[in-house]
Amino acid sequence: MMPKAPVAAQNPPGVFNCIVTVPSSWGEFKGTSSEFGMVFQDSAGTLRFVSNAACQISNAPSVPVISMEVRRK
Repeated sequence: MMPKAPVAAQNPPGVFNCIVTVPSSWGEFKGTSSEFGMVFQDSAGTLRFVSNAACQISNAPSVPVISMEVRRK
């Protein structure tokens, strides 16, 4: 008798293992990079890089820590 392969756990629709809340003031999501993480750009041109996003554990939103911010003058 062959053992069955484990079945990957599936979340119900709309339920996620990790929720990261990013303030809308950070602007538009611009993409990701393996070196710098997620990038957001606000209306003033400031770039915010988030390399280690923290998952929301309780009902309170968890705001990720900015690892680098590039400001325009």
